[in-house]
Amino acid sequence: MGGVLTCVAAVTSYMVTYWLIKTLGGDALRQLESPIAKRVFGHLDEYPLRSQIVLRTIFQTAPGLNYSLALSRVRPQEYFLALLLGLPLPIFLYCVGFEFLIDYFMARA
Repeated sequence: MGGVLTCVAAVTSYMVTYWLIKTLGGDALRQLESPIAKRVFGHLDEYPLRSQIVLRTIFQTAPGLNYSLALSRVRPQEYFLALLLGLPLPIFLYCVGFEFLIDYFMARA
């Protein structure tokens, strides 16, 4: 149940952050002239949902990722859907992993 509550809390928190940062900064990162930034945003523009799901699965709750996506041209619907699809796997793995560790160390105590 803790994993489900964590997912709900994370999605709620990230959506509030998205709207706050989007309101304050718009798409400020699109102003960057860096070739790396252009390449990253090219992937994000071409495959918005897939790119975000991969990023969420790898970096889960990294604040920098949340702010960067909010300051890009990512639409709120894509952002929300990527949260719903990208966060459950890492959160599930954390829950199972910590449960295993607790059981392991409790059996040795």
